[in-house]
Amino acid sequence: MKRDFILALTQFAGLKAQMRAAMLVLGLVATSAHAAIHVYSPIVEEGEAEIELKADHTFDKLDTLNNGRSANVDIGYGVNSFWATEIEAQWKQDPMGARHYDSTSWENRFQLTEQGEYWMDVGIFAEYEKVVQKDDHNNATVGLLLQKEFGSNVTTFNFLLNREFGTDGAPGLTVDYRFQTRWRLNRAFEPGIELYGEPGRLGHFESYENQRVRMGPVATGVVPVNLPGKLKYEVAYLAGLSRSSERGTARALLEYESHF
Repeated sequence: MKRDFILALTQFAGLKAQMRAAMLVLGLVATSAHAAIHVYSPIVEEGEAEIELKADHTFDKLDTLNNGRSANVDIGYGVNSFWATEIEAQWKQDPMGARHYDSTSWENRFQLTEQGEYWMDVGIFAEYEKVVQKDDHNNATVGLLLQKEFGSNVTTFNFLLNREFGTDGAPGLTVDYRFQTRWRLNRAFEPGIELYGEPGRLGHFESYENQRVRMGPVATGVVPVNLPGKLKYEVAYLAGLSRSSERGTARALLEYESHF
């Protein structure tokens, strides 16, 4: 097992140049005012170790919305059949700001139902984020992860609640919802559509034009590589649907997974 693990790490290191090139294409050398986004699955793979790189980059005519970037590095493991945990490091660059190391997070997913046992697969998400910037706030996020398969279609929905800590932190709970539906055309290419929304404080939602709402096409798949595990990718471009949303957001995810 140790030899396989060392071999996997060695072979994965050989992909460094290709991964760096992929990140540069999407401008991941710096980092948005929000963490790099993606949709969480409730499915946990026991014994699966992963290294994940994800990032996004915003585009807009307004300087206050343009050129916001986030880049995250995650290391995770499926502890058992229902619990997967990750440590995440995040770098950011706010619009008109400088890049900086932003936070360290402990992220957990709990699978509540056996996959395919019921009409819908259900999980719970829990994360604690420790920030390093003086004007920012430590925070916790919890939420519901739902997924349903219809033949070759996989549809996933996240409903997340975030709470900031500190005397000057934002009051109450803020809502974050995420949606993805994709079609399994083949192993290397699964096209789909994503939707991300941030309506505001629970019970006191902003008007639609003041909410951050983004939607667009996504492609996911597995890259054929000579490794004991697998290399997965996600790329998407999201268009802003409200006045307060960036005109466009490019996002990418690259993840190596292997069982030990």
